[in-house]
Amino acid sequence: MTGQERQLIEQAAAGDGAAFEQLVSQYEKLVYSVTFRMTGNREDALDLSQETFIKVWKSLAFFKFESSFSTWIYRIAGNVCLDFLRRQKRVRSLTVSDEEVQLDLPDERQDPERTVMELADQQELSAALSTLEPEYRAALTLRAVAGLSYQEIADALNIQTGTVKSRISRGRERLRKKLAGRGNNRICEPSNTAKGGEDA
Repeated sequence: MTGQERQLIEQAAAGDGAAFEQLVSQYEKLVYSVTFRMTGNREDALDLSQETFIKVWKSLAFFKFESSFSTWIYRIAGNVCLDFLRRQKRVRSLTVSDEEVQLDLPDERQDPERTVMELADQQELSAALSTLEPEYRAALTLRAVAGLSYQEIADALNIQTGTVKSRISRGRERLRKKLAGRGNNRICEPSNTAKGGEDA
């Protein structure tokens, strides 16, 4: 977090609307990307983005700079979307607790989540992603769209990092199967593109 961003947050928390507008301008595209991937619907995504920033505005006084501001915003956006999806009952409940299964992911450089986003047609991907359970969808979205580390996703969703890995692994496999079923076999091919970055 830069000193300028910290100053904007402090000013916005004190009621400075102009400072808050700058924060919104900085994060609105990424928040919309998250809400759209989570819902698969542009109107819902816009509404949930607005709801996210309303909650951010009301909660700024409680932000204690213990995590990055982006992680805090994504936590709010993710929870707003999860609440919406559960209300709409668009997906079935999980039948197996993620807490019971701790799966190790393959080397990210050989099989990165971002490759999924890059290879699949965006509309097709959104349709397939929208069929996943919200817990899987949230983890994949925060990883591939928001670019958060496993630890940041764990912080955002208030779960363990092992659970994050389990959800991403399961969600990614289900997403591959759905895309392959739609005729997109490219997504099932391993990627040899090396991309740096941490896993935790």
